[in-house]
Amino acid sequence: MKKKKTPILWALLFCVLALGLILAGRALDARSMAARNAAAVEVTLEPTPEPTPEPTPTPIPYVSPIEFDALTAMNDDIYAWIDIPGTTVSYPVLQRAGDDEYYLNRNLDESEGLPGCVFSFGGVPKDFSRFNTILYAHNMADGSMFGALRSYADYDFFMSHRAIVVYTPAAEYHYQIFASTVFPDLLIDAAYDETVMQDRIDYLQTIINSTAPGTVVPGDTEIALEDHILTLSTCVDDAPENRRLVLALLTEIIDEGTETP
Repeated sequence: MKKKKTPILWALLFCVLALGLILAGRALDARSMAARNAAAVEVTLEPTPEPTPEPTPTPIPYVSPIEFDALTAMNDDIYAWIDIPGTTVSYPVLQRAGDDEYYLNRNLDESEGLPGCVFSFGGVPKDFSRFNTILYAHNMADGSMFGALRSYADYDFFMSHRAIVVYTPAAEYHYQIFASTVFPDLLIDAAYDETVMQDRIDYLQTIINSTAPGTVVPGDTEIALEDHILTLSTCVDDAPENRRLVLALLTEIIDEGTETP
């Protein structure tokens, strides 16, 4: 005989069914809320703006203050101009291929005689890229050409006239004078091979440690063997066995500027 279900059992079944419906409804509500939130995020999310790139500076070609076109039209051996502010030294620099001393006794128009020109030996790079670029000129009695170098035996004059600027069509080279001395009349390039580091050291030490009269070496300039120096060489009054040397360290090359577009 079948037993009848009691009212308590029916009440329990009803509670279970009701709880199931409540939980199912909450799950549907949670899924619906999540969907609404996701949709809201998709709608309101702003893209990250790309950073604005910095403008690239535009190089400005160097323009020399020296009118080299006019100079080379007169003599195409002219390749530079040397200026020592505050002195009489402001001259073109020349070089004759195949004849190192061509301009020792030739003028800008190639006529023979004095005062000659400021010149470098043939084959010396015209961009002043050597360790030691040597320029020569006469020590004229009236102070012209390298006659002004006599004044560098005086400490006060030395200290107040230390700048040298060398101009070329492509750049300008700024130097600071660090030594002035009297040196034997010898061919520096033959006595010191600048491709040999020890020869560079020997040359500099000979200058810096010189005890010759009229030597001025303040000792305030540091020089590395990878640096570039300029040596100005001229004769000494009444001492043909000697040369007056003035040495300067390259401190800056100006070959272009920049502008922001």
